[in-house]
Parts: sequence; structure tokens; C-alpha cells
Amino acid sequence: MDYAFNEGAFTLPDAANDRTVNMILLNVGPGGPSLVISRDRLEVEESVEQFIDRQLTAASRQVKDLVEKSRRAITVGAAQLPATQIELTLKQNGATYHQVQTIFRVGGDRMIAVTVTCSMPLNDEQQALVQQMFDSFVPRDAAQV
Repeated sequence: MDYAFNEGAFTLPDAANDRTVNMILLNVGPGGPSLVISRDRLEVEESVEQFIDRQLTAASRQVKDLVEKSRRAITVGAAQLPATQIELTLKQNGATYHQVQTIFRVGGDRMIAVTVTCSMPLNDEQQALVQQMFDSFVPRDAAQV
């Protein structure tokens, strides 16, 4: 598989499993929102919903008081990729954080989880930024989607 990232590209064996995480501070509005992009793969015969449940179960073991507030189907980018968007709250180091997590397939069994985390509920400006970000998504290799 050709593995492209911001700084370059490698050719890796097809069996390689990309589990990298990118973190970006958005610096928009109050609460210091951050953007985290993480990658994983569906397990054999696992549905997207099962994948999401598995990810949330794993997260709840690591994070205190992870609470799912809502879950809805959306589409991402001009390709209208099906996605699931989940609003969550969690407690960490005595503070409550608010998350919007969007999970979607980017080709084959490859999955992306994009999480926006803020110390306050997202305001209108931040929600608009998140919507613009997902509307602008372009897969690197559209042929693999």
C-alpha cells in the first residue's frame, strides 16, 4: 500500500495497519477546541456500527464517565461518504469535556475517527467550523473510497 502523510509517502506491505493519530489545536472560540484524527480497521465481518460500539467500549475503559448524548447519520465531503456523528461528554482530571466524534470509512476496511474536543459545549462558530471541515473533506485517493 502507498502510505501518504503530510511530510511524504512510503510503500508499505498491505498487511500494515495504520493506527496513527494527528492532533491539531483549532484556536477558534472559547474552550480551546482540539481536533484529533485517528485511524483503525474494521475487524473481519465487523459492521461499521459494531466498529463504533467497539471503539466506544474501549474508550469507556480509559475515560471516566464517558456519556453518549446523541448519535446521527451524516455524510462527509463532496463524495457524500456515509458517516456517524456522536456527541459525547467525558470527565478527565476533574474536568468535563465535550466531544463531537465523526466516524467514517475511507476505503476497504479503513476507518477514520475525527474527534473535536472542547472544555465547553461547542458554540455556533465552532459548530460551523466543524460542518465546514466535513463538507470540505476530499479523500486522498478517491478511487479507494
